[in-house]
Amino acid sequence: MGIQEQLRESIIKMMTDKNIPPKQLAGIIDTDYTQVRRILNGSGNFTLRHVEFLSNHFGLRPIDIFTWPDVYQKPGSRECDPTEVLVQLRLTKEKKDQVLKLVFGENNIEILNR
Repeated sequence: MGIQEQLRESIIKMMTDKNIPPKQLAGIIDTDYTQVRRILNGSGNFTLRHVEFLSNHFGLRPIDIFTWPDVYQKPGSRECDPTEVLVQLRLTKEKKDQVLKLVFGENNIEILNR
């Protein structure tokens, strides 16, 4: 499958997932409706400009338009899950107890003893 076919499939999937009709897509990528219909039917091509407008509109990276609905990760990368935070602190015992109490509340002793 070529890049244009992959991009077309990803954008059609995005349109379905986000309930975007072709006329709305035309407005997002700053082109006319007939051009969007041609592109979606395979007789025209999406440009990098179209991808840029689409990614900006949805707050995505351009590469994520190509891989929709997946988010592209470089092979072998060890990026953290966005919900995971790793913090390392050097604290005195008193400060450590205060921080643990702040994070875990009054149950910090129970949590640490497990």
